[in-house]
Amino acid sequence: MARGAGDKCNVMLNSKIVSLDTADVNGVKAVTENGETILADNAVISCGPWTNSVLKSAQLPELNLEVWRVQWAHYEVSSDVAG
Repeated sequence: MARGAGDKCNVMLNSKIVSLDTADVNGVKAVTENGETILADNAVISCGPWTNSVLKSAQLPELNLEVWRVQWAHYEVSSDVAG
């Protein structure tokens, strides 16, 4: 995903956001745990089951989400069984 974004956006992996503001700026203002301020026209919030608590902290409307716990598994079978 980060490579696919190219120069269209700045992807910041593993960045902990401690403040999210949409009221006082034209767009989004986020502050990271190390004090860096990020200003953007848009932001993608990808925080799973914590999405609504993040939206609430930014005074944004909550979403009607149904969160499911999913565990991924990958199996390898012999070629004679896979057919």
